[in-house]
Amino acid sequence: LYTALKEANGNEFNPETCQLLMGLFDVNEDGHIDTVEFGELVKYLRGWKGTFWNFSNSSKAVGINASQLYTTLKRCGCGLNEQLCKIMVSNFDSHHTGSL
Repeated sequence: LYTALKEANGNEFNPETCQLLMGLFDVNEDGHIDTVEFGELVKYLRGWKGTFWNFSNSSKAVGINASQLYTTLKRCGCGLNEQLCKIMVSNFDSHHTGSL
């Protein structure tokens, strides 16, 4: 999964994120995701990518900053506060750009 996501996106994926996604989409809990489960995973990721893209301030934006993340999650019904979004961006911004 890690390799497939990296090749599709060109960016590094956190191995723990891959494990989490495997757990979420391994419906039959056999430790693997089959083509149907993988298809559902891809739809899920595309959906979230589309959601964040829609809330980005610019069509040229490469990522989403803490303020945009807060606004996006708030509109999606998540009750995270802005400070937590800043912490999340700080912790997961592997390229140190101020965005995810």
